[in-house]
Amino acid sequence: MLLTLVLIFLQHCKIGLFSVGGGYATVPFFEDLGSSMGWYDTGQLADMMAIAQSLPGAFGVNLASYVGYVLEGPLGSLIAVIGLITPCTIIIILIAKLLDRFRTSKRYQDLMYGLRPAAVALLVAAGLTVCRLVLVDDESWAALWSGGGFVITDLINFGPLVLLVIVIVLSNIGRLKNIHPIVWIAVCAAVGVIFSF
Repeated sequence: MLLTLVLIFLQHCKIGLFSVGGGYATVPFFEDLGSSMGWYDTGQLADMMAIAQSLPGAFGVNLASYVGYVLEGPLGSLIAVIGLITPCTIIIILIAKLLDRFRTSKRYQDLMYGLRPAAVALLVAAGLTVCRLVLVDDESWAALWSGGGFVITDLINFGPLVLLVIVIVLSNIGRLKNIHPIVWIAVCAAVGVIFSF
């Protein structure tokens, strides 16, 4: 148990240190964590992401908390969150101390400018990962990359795709535009439960 808690802490520290761009930038790291450590598969990750997104609070922290809870219960959840926020907390404290001195520095401005493409790339990767996890069947995806046979229509999960299209269309019509996002999340969660997406 102690070794697992240490691994949870270290792996989440790594995610917190390198996921530049916010909560969704953690998704590729969590996908890699699941496959490299064998702690969860892509289907479980998709479920964890759906729950983390539905809860109030920061997405990355919610996801880390859920992963830690699945692995080692409440203590694992706490350790995962502490691991995720430790690097950024240290970096923010250091930046706050040094910001006034370096704000006008050309090197600091170049560093911040250089981080923008990395943040965008991580967010795009997260978006693509989420789309693949939700809209693509895992077995057909594996067959595609292994050179095995599959039927192209089996590759796409049509239920979530239809729900996505319906929500996009409805959320852009007249008065429905003003419906709060929480309502859309609740409706989609209910549809997912009813139809077992």
